[in-house]
Amino acid sequence: MATFAFVTVGVAAHVNQCAALAERLRSRGHRAVFLSHDSRIGAGLGERGFDFILLETPRQSVRRPPSPGRLLRARAEVRQASAAVTGSREIVARLDALRPDLVLVDYELADHVSRIAPTDHRLLLLEYHCSPRRVPGVPILSSSFVPAGAPLDDLRIAATWAWTGFVRRCGFALARAAYGRYEFLATLRRLARQHDFDFRRGTTLGQWHYVGFPGLPTLYLAVPEFDVPHATPNRDWYVGPQIEAARPKGADDEDGRRVAEWLALADERPLVYCAIGSILSRPAFCRAVLGMAARRPDWRVLLSAGRQAISQDLGRVPENALAVGRAPQLDVLPHATVMMHHGGAATTNECIHHGVRMVAYRTGIMDSNGNAARIGFHRLGRAVDFDRATPDSMVRDVAAVLGDPTIGEGIASMRSVFRRYQEEDRALRLLEAAAGAGGELPPWRVG
Repeated sequence: MATFAFVTVGVAAHVNQCAALAERLRSRGHRAVFLSHDSRIGAGLGERGFDFILLETPRQSVRRPPSPGRLLRARAEVRQASAAVTGSREIVARLDALRPDLVLVDYELADHVSRIAPTDHRLLLLEYHCSPRRVPGVPILSSSFVPAGAPLDDLRIAATWAWTGFVRRCGFALARAAYGRYEFLATLRRLARQHDFDFRRGTTLGQWHYVGFPGLPTLYLAVPEFDVPHATPNRDWYVGPQIEAARPKGADDEDGRRVAEWLALADERPLVYCAIGSILSRPAFCRAVLGMAARRPDWRVLLSAGRQAISQDLGRVPENALAVGRAPQLDVLPHATVMMHHGGAATTNECIHHGVRMVAYRTGIMDSNGNAARIGFHRLGRAVDFDRATPDSMVRDVAAVLGDPTIGEGIASMRSVFRRYQEEDRALRLLEAAAGAGGELPPWRVG
């Protein structure tokens, strides 16, 4: 039996995939332990029977320069956080006590990577996106550009990467002016020196993440086939998304019961499911979704509005629609024909897994634009602008996705790719090999 330590940032989409992977490891007699600064995920992991260790040292993330009126207070906060980060050896001490056979760390936890990499702990980075690295011919994940084979495509792609790099450099310069030696990058460099990690040679600032680690082996919970075709670098292992069969439900999940009863009704109309994420669940958008439902009584529409939006006045809910604060997505997708969503990687993967066509909204947040662009590129659905959504545009977009046979073919093709990765059992083979006596990774990789 091997022990696997998952060090996670605590984002639900990340935790869900890690938990699915940990379940499979446990079924083969292994032990999985989770470590995170986010206490909110502890209860859910405990319900699944996993050990959870709460990391008490605060983390310092990238911060924008404050307004002049808050400068002194913000500098004090950043200085305190920087001192806590550079002065802590908690994660190394926890791992030394745990003695896992393999440590898996979320890619964006640059401070923990800098601490763990120089130790004798076996380390794999966990990446949830198909293409965070800068690769020729591949647009950055914040770009909505889709290559079409035009002569200027490569120039446009290079320009998007260059612009992102310029904006980030300006942001870091302003942060240095505001926070001095306590800003994000300066803190990481100081931390790396303390732990004998070569920050200059071991990292790069030219990737999707603020800090990249090109020399460390990376486990991609994604498939390269979802990306624009390209060759992948060495030390990148793709094992496919880890999709759960179901997620634990709350003790008193009224929304879940309402959705289950609604899905159980005998109704042959296509089901359009909309979940746009907690950040973007705004009453105006939710009212537009219900307006779409009113215009198309030949569809059934399920709206997962978010806890905050559902408490607002959303107007009349048509007879063919149901609006809840939060829907159990993995229970809904097997019944859905089309899903309207915010372009998140986890939701995109779950839609492909269940063969659900998509209307993906370009929101400009995180990887939304890039995922939506790839959905359109592979004919898995339609990419549209979030800020321009109206009831009439929603009707047109969903109708176009429903009526396009090439989208059905695209979904079926990508779903077969996902199934192949699952059947090959790449994730377990790689993890068991990496945790074994020799620590040797399987020879297969893409590129």
